Amino acid sequence: MSDFLKTILIDYPLLAPIIFIIVRMLPLIIPPIPGLLIDVVGVAVFGWFYGFLLAETGVVLASMISFFIARKFREPLLGKFMSLQKIHQWENKLTEREKFWGLISVRLISSPFFDTVNYAAGLTNIKASTYFWTTIIVSAPLGFMIYYFGEVILNVPIILIVSVILIIPFILWFKRKKGQTPDLV
Repeated sequence: MSDFLKTILIDYPLLAPIIFIIVRMLPLIIPPIPGLLIDVVGVAVFGWFYGFLLAETGVVLASMISFFIARKFREPLLGKFMSLQKIHQWENKLTEREKFWGLISVRLISSPFFDTVNYAAGLTNIKASTYFWTTIIVSAPLGFMIYYFGEVILNVPIILIVSVILIIPFILWFKRKKGQTPDLV
């Protein structure tokens, strides 16, 4: 899939940013799709900075769409794939300020399940503006790291990576075979 996406983005340069934002939104709206593979394509096609801006736009838009889907369809839809009782208990105990920082904490801890948190937050009475800012506060630093360091990794010659992957285990195995404990320091 990533090769297909990369080809489309390269073949249609004027539409590429819009296509990428839409494709980056899908994993947050449809939970089983992994978003990291899309980020790898974003780094490769757009570079770290522009790719990060496009991906962050997609993440924030998708988060808000999920949030509003939950607001619109509520428990009948979301009760089919998540436990709602704990969400309501949590919400009733906290002030708006505590909800803001609590949501940031939950989102940081549950980063791989960002999509589920988007829907869960829509069931609470958290203001949409509060939710918007928690999304940016949590997703921007993580996205920045993925894109910045992703480009650094993509620029390392592949032969170096393969060499390290193959040589280190061989050295460790060879030292163990001779009865030596390997010096890893």
